Amino acid sequence: LASTPLSLRWLSLENEQRASLSAAALDTALPEAIGIEVWCMQWMSRNTRTFFRDLRSLRKLLLTNVTCHPEIPPSFWGSLADAACLGELRLSRCPNLPPITPEVVPPSALRALRHVAVSKCRCILEDEGTWWWLWRLPALAELHVDLNEANGDAAVQMQALGPDGRRANRLRELTLAHCDDDAANNDPRRRPLGEHCAALLASSTELRTLRIDDARSVRGACLAALPRPGLLQALRFETGIPASPHDMIRHAAYFRNLREIAF
Repeated sequence: LASTPLSLRWLSLENEQRASLSAAALDTALPEAIGIEVWCMQWMSRNTRTFFRDLRSLRKLLLTNVTCHPEIPPSFWGSLADAACLGELRLSRCPNLPPITPEVVPPSALRALRHVAVSKCRCILEDEGTWWWLWRLPALAELHVDLNEANGDAAVQMQALGPDGRRANRLRELTLAHCDDDAANNDPRRRPLGEHCAALLASSTELRTLRIDDARSVRGACLAALPRPGLLQALRFETGIPASPHDMIRHAAYFRNLREIAF
């Protein structure tokens, strides 16, 4: 990588030893890149100011196990404002990456972004600005996020209001995840809370697929919150079920088009 533009179509960086990527390398222009995937890297320079430049062709961005300097500002994401073709964004296990805010990346600039997954990224998901940004992405259809006590209020309250004054989203697929390390897995504060889950489902007027990784803190009443249960086609609980099998069958009766259920 260099400070001059590179004609790469795909950039994939992986280093099990958590190699460092310099601020100069991250300042590289990638005008022809359609995909960027980064695993197990460190961006520890306090001078890091941008996540590459000129991402006009980018369609997929995946960052996993990335550690960065805690003083990197939200302006780091400014290059995404040019990524009008971006359709898929996946961020995982990047605990100190800065939040993505509408002041830096206007949601209207990412009109192709349909698939977003953000997990184990506390600085991002515990920031209200990130949730405001997420809910106003014009094409957002599939969302996979951690939902817990630390971010649940922001996740619900930052949703846009519909014509009737109620919070609403246009998701077709929603996955609510949880922390999977041993300590957090046994901490009820890190699980999706029933009240937040119910509030999100009540706002999901187009939902076809619902997955909840950890349903131990969720009750069957959450399912009753769906405003259009007849649209739901797939329902999956990875850990625990939100009700007795009898209650699950009773709730499932409202899902007239349900084709898949697993718990």
